[in-house]
Amino acid sequence: MYKLLAFVLALSAMLVLPAASAASSWLVRISDNNCAQRLYEQPRGRFGVFVFCPTGSKYGTLGIVNLGDMPVRHQADVPADAWNHDRRFWQDGPWVNVVSAFAWDPKNDNIYVVVGANHERGAIYRVDLETRRHEKLFSRADVDAAMLAWHKSNSDIVDYELWLEELDLNTGTIRFSLRLHKADGEIVTVAKKSTKLGESLTPRRRR
Repeated sequence: MYKLLAFVLALSAMLVLPAASAASSWLVRISDNNCAQRLYEQPRGRFGVFVFCPTGSKYGTLGIVNLGDMPVRHQADVPADAWNHDRRFWQDGPWVNVVSAFAWDPKNDNIYVVVGANHERGAIYRVDLETRRHEKLFSRADVDAAMLAWHKSNSDIVDYELWLEELDLNTGTIRFSLRLHKADGEIVTVAKKSTKLGESLTPRRRR
């Protein structure tokens, strides 16, 4: 644990993305670059995302690093031990592996993660780094419904991928979709969805 964290922090000075206000610094397409193993620092904040690149894969495995001072501020629903001097690294949940892209939310400490692309567990998640919680925004059920609707009138789909369309700082929205690849090379975008930046995760239900 400590060796891994030391490794991540040691690389941060050399491999960190420069902070900027352009939308390109908030959206990272891992698979487009055949997975570059490096630390991406939150453009405005104390968190970092380290992308690990499994051998032979263009997809990444994510780990969250808290680069800020301790103790951190706490929301009402943040566990007291969510982040402290001995807990600066987090890598747990269905959003960690086979990641094709992620985006920072410029209004809070959330990230949006595309898992799987065309993997059977493919989904898009909103992850709250402060509370160490996540929720699914686009699920395999959405993929199956869109694929079924398309195949009713088409049968030439050879592949598909979940896609982060755009992070729009002007309108404060993030848009994502399902892209279908046809046999002739054409890409058809279906099942478009969007969500407002800065929104919190759905509150937990009381038991």
